Amino acid sequence: MKVDPMTGDYSKILPSDVTSGASSCQRSTLATLGWEPYFANQISVDELAETPPVRIVEVLRNTLHIIGEGINETIATHSGATVGDWLLFDREHPQSSRILDRKSLLKRRA
Repeated sequence: MKVDPMTGDYSKILPSDVTSGASSCQRSTLATLGWEPYFANQISVDELAETPPVRIVEVLRNTLHIIGEGINETIATHSGATVGDWLLFDREHPQSSRILDRKSLLKRRA
């Protein structure tokens, strides 16, 4: 199904709770954000309990906007992180948050 990029009408491809005007950040789950077994296989149960997974949804000049289960925050930029990356979020030391291996990578040709 095609989406008209000019009007930005995504109502036919997104779940109704996202397009109804409700904040998708508050209703998001890891699965909605794209969490897959590929990422879960990179972490232990102990890590999961101490550092919840979050997804980077926006990169600004000096900050990253992250979303996860009950998390919707802006943190300082993390070296090498970009939109779409998953972090194991360390609330005490955000710079120590671990970036999970990417499942795919888009690169520009030289």
